[in-house]
Amino acid sequence: MSQTTDLDTTAIAARYLAVFNEPDASTRRAAIEDIWLPDATEFVFEVQFHGYEELEARVIRAHEAFVASGKYTVQGAGDVTCHGDIVMFTAQLVTPDGVVDWTSRVFLLVDDDGRIKEDYQLTTKPLPG
Repeated sequence: MSQTTDLDTTAIAARYLAVFNEPDASTRRAAIEDIWLPDATEFVFEVQFHGYEELEARVIRAHEAFVASGKYTVQGAGDVTCHGDIVMFTAQLVTPDGVVDWTSRVFLLVDDDGRIKEDYQLTTKPLPG
């Protein structure tokens, strides 16, 4: 089991959320490689994204669909917690007015350095309409 208690789990969650807001492609790719391990997998609904290429394509799609338009920013709810090698927090899509239109519980399985091995997103509040 990882010594996650020695890691800054709040920083892990902040870096994870920030990658979805990052407009610069090269900065975003560098952040992906910094946050996830090369063979990491993200599970969203019934879809899996494995490795840097698929993770990057997934982040780009989410950024373009929700953030690039200015409709939302991706934010946390300030509820980062951990148990062993699992970091858990709430991700939100927040409008410029501060309305939370979507939430998801994020569970990250991390290594001893705080890099993501597995990433699970479970929607708790679907987008309206």
